[in-house]
Amino acid sequence: MKITQVPIPTSFYQYAQHIRVEYIQDLVQTQAAVGEELKWTNAIRLQPDCVAYHRDSESVEQTFFHEYVHKMFDFAGREDLSTDEKLVDTCAHLIHQMLATAEYGGKK
Repeated sequence: MKITQVPIPTSFYQYAQHIRVEYIQDLVQTQAAVGEELKWTNAIRLQPDCVAYHRDSESVEQTFFHEYVHKMFDFAGREDLSTDEKLVDTCAHLIHQMLATAEYGGKK
């Protein structure tokens, strides 16, 4: 199984809402988290790899998908699912694995 790096967007749209992806150098220190989904400001914030806190690219990607799943459930009106951290993390891992191992170029 070949695993490739999954690009993280700088922004995207959900339900006509512009969602920004921001890298915050001191997120771990200020929020005690490696990622956060800001519901009312349409942002996903990620702790990047830095001198103070080493993170490999796969960890940052996984954090992005975790925060995206929170946002996806919120937009779908399912805040009850968005607060289920085990479900959110499982969905994030499944999405990330699919994209990281996807093969393209087959028959149409």
